[in-house]
Amino acid sequence: MNWCAISTKELSPMKTALKTTKRPPRRFTASEKCRAVLLVWTEKRSATQLARELGLTWTVLSQWQEQAMAGMLSALEPRQRTEPKPCPLNARLQQLLDRKSPRPGPEIPARPAGLAKRPAELQETAAEPPSPKP
Repeated sequence: MNWCAISTKELSPMKTALKTTKRPPRRFTASEKCRAVLLVWTEKRSATQLARELGLTWTVLSQWQEQAMAGMLSALEPRQRTEPKPCPLNARLQQLLDRKSPRPGPEIPARPAGLAKRPAELQETAAEPPSPKP
């Protein structure tokens, strides 16, 4: 078949057939993305060259690089210990617990055992000079 002899009328159905048969976009695994990013970071391939080889745009490869960097930074951050949040109880259980637990009231400080005197008496004795010991 001579390609030069084909008219544009014969080509138009071929063009529409090519346009309608789209391939679904390729899904890359995490390890494939990691290899691609490492190839760029180790300068074994340029970003545009690798994007061409994989059949993707430069912006997609750039997004992979940003995601890889964010993942590394979050993995290397020191982990903070979080206190577990108390599990909320239903109203009935909370009422029972409130009845059984002692009510928090004003705290009364305990007087040390060595201080039997009242504070006023302590102030009077503090004002008096200490008596000499024989």
